[in-house]
Amino acid sequence: FELTRGNRVELLINGDATFDSILDGVRAAEDYVLFQFYILRDDATGNRFMDQLKRKARQGVRVYVLYDELGSMELSPKWIAAIRSADIRMIPFNTRRGRRNRFQLNFRNHRKVVVVDGKAAWLGGLNIGDDYLGLDPKLTPWRDTHVRVDGPAAVMAQAVFLSDWHWAGREVIEGLDWTPHAPKTLVGAGEPVLVLQSGPADDHETASLFFTQVINLAERRIWIATPYFIPDEATMVALRLALLRGVEVCIITPDLNDNWFVRNAPFINTIRRHHTAHHNQNIMMERN
Repeated sequence: FELTRGNRVELLINGDATFDSILDGVRAAEDYVLFQFYILRDDATGNRFMDQLKRKARQGVRVYVLYDELGSMELSPKWIAAIRSADIRMIPFNTRRGRRNRFQLNFRNHRKVVVVDGKAAWLGGLNIGDDYLGLDPKLTPWRDTHVRVDGPAAVMAQAVFLSDWHWAGREVIEGLDWTPHAPKTLVGAGEPVLVLQSGPADDHETASLFFTQVINLAERRIWIATPYFIPDEATMVALRLALLRGVEVCIITPDLNDNWFVRNAPFINTIRRHHTAHHNQNIMMERN
């Protein structure tokens, strides 16, 4: 994995900014749209996106939609059929590979990737649904982050989508643009970007090793915002070592979590005890 340079990066805070940015990008598509989410919902937000994708398909733009079989299990066959009838290729990331394969239920695809024409990509934490706009009364307010990247890194995101599509559908999408494009507007030399793909087929625990490495390399601060924070021992050791060398550590997790297991995980008390013991070393644990 290597950094690509000369990218324009825009940080998108919460649902309104993220969804507006993705929709603007889809409207500007001239050749193809690659659209992958763990959760797609049949609600106002989901239909807003699907309507736009249908319009682009009618204009001759190729549209590929990939969704997780379990994350989007509430989608009805009728809703899916209506999208496919609009000349949109839509397939599930078939987690179980058959109803009887119950031992593979946790083999899910949580990626959120949108790529337009190989020139712009959107990656981050938001799925497609009203709850990501803070419209679910049980989980409001909702805090999440996405990022738009224009430039050569979009090709890296495209490669991630293509590998998932091939695994799910056993087919290769032909005719994609693999030429790195400079963004239309760029301030200075642009930003270096690394798109890191990880999965159960990796020879090593790519994501775990990456996070441990960046924590160990931190010199001034470590800011972590995540809905599910159940760190393994290696991560906790790395964070403690960071504290001992004077690095500021801030962790933001939800006050109300949508996952029962995470809500009842014992790590909160462990972190808070560590917080009390090291209050003079600038650790901060917030429940947002």
